[in-house]
Amino acid sequence: MIDIRELALTGLNLDVTRAITTDPIITEAEDSNYRVQTTGVHKDVESKLLTINHRQYPLRRVDGCEIPQAEARAITSRTFKPTQVGYQENFCYDDFNSTILSLLLRNNLDASNLDGTQMGALLAEMTAMENKKHLQSLSWFSQSAGTDPAFNQVKGYWEIIAELVGQNFVPRLQTYAGAALAAGDGVALMQAVIDQASDDLNQVMDSDKVFYIGRKVWQRLNADIIAGYDQSGMYQTVIENGVNIARFNGIQIVQRNDFDQLGNSVLGLGANSNLVVLTKKQNMVWAINVNDGLSFEAYYSRDKMRYIMRNLFVFGVQIDYPTLLSVAY
Repeated sequence: MIDIRELALTGLNLDVTRAITTDPIITEAEDSNYRVQTTGVHKDVESKLLTINHRQYPLRRVDGCEIPQAEARAITSRTFKPTQVGYQENFCYDDFNSTILSLLLRNNLDASNLDGTQMGALLAEMTAMENKKHLQSLSWFSQSAGTDPAFNQVKGYWEIIAELVGQNFVPRLQTYAGAALAAGDGVALMQAVIDQASDDLNQVMDSDKVFYIGRKVWQRLNADIIAGYDQSGMYQTVIENGVNIARFNGIQIVQRNDFDQLGNSVLGLGANSNLVVLTKKQNMVWAINVNDGLSFEAYYSRDKMRYIMRNLFVFGVQIDYPTLLSVAY
């Protein structure tokens, strides 16, 4: 079994090899903005996500021996139903024999055993990145009753958001949906999503909020900033822990490269859906039954004469506080 975090690679550089074997794999870097729940997560079992709501004005004037009772603390719960998801891929030595990739194989390789080789480590690392990217997209776009086998595992964030919009829990901006954004629409759209936010979300500090936006919104916003449209001064970039962070009105912006593509192909929102989500950080919950959802095993099966990589875990998503959401689509 290979642990790519501990395997000491020698010889041909792994990064160089990846460059000649596959396109770069983009991974999202906003994991810290999600909250991970690891307890009460069971396959096909509906579980409850406990939410203890804050009271806004709990203090009362005290006269005599009695302290007036403030409003009762609201304790609510939201249900989620995780499902089991997994990945498996088999490799044979013949797939790489007589190719440039054979440089990464061990001399006198036995059958299809890739254990201890740079090729095995390369495949393991690629698999981890691919699974992570898919899991991110799955959490947003999966539809529980969908027909696409790549996106019908669980009820994703957008399916949950649509239900909450229908129940009037979440404000939705439709003005900029269905058409390409024109000059000035980037900053106007972002500000409009802020303006329609609930009082609960407005009271959250800007540093504790996050925007998730699609590529087209990001490109239009950048163009508006360069052109100096009204309110474009609200945009800034700062260096945090060595990473360049973009902010609008003091709120972190996370560009999601899959919003445009999957909003169209999976949700059917059209090519110009212009997706934007404003929420409190860690309001979006991952329910998973292992600490590392990307953990997987890689081993050689003598029976199958194949190098096998696989993982299996239980996964679901939910949103903690619906009132801490403001969306556009």
